[in-house]
Amino acid sequence: MTKDIRNELEIALTNHNKKFEQLTQQAVNCENEEEKKSLFQKRWQFIHDYAQFLNDFVWNHKEILTPSVTILFDLVPNTVWNRMSEKSERIIMLINQQYKQNGFKR
Repeated sequence: MTKDIRNELEIALTNHNKKFEQLTQQAVNCENEEEKKSLFQKRWQFIHDYAQFLNDFVWNHKEILTPSVTILFDLVPNTVWNRMSEKSERIIMLINQQYKQNGFKR
């Protein structure tokens, strides 16, 4: 079960990060100011959607998340991570603390 959820998250993060990088590069490299403005808005919306995906993922899987899964959240760009809700960040922190106290045993 943990391996499945880990794989699911890893694939999703990889896909989201590729899209984030593409949108960022397009916006940065664009020379037309009007188009650049539109690209930055599109990027901002994607950041919001990515953060919402992370929130939903944490809430939907909080009972089965372990440190071997939550470590993958280190792959999330800071810009996106900062948009995540405090509740989801707190859940991840508590999961990791609990497993640390138990010597990382399930």
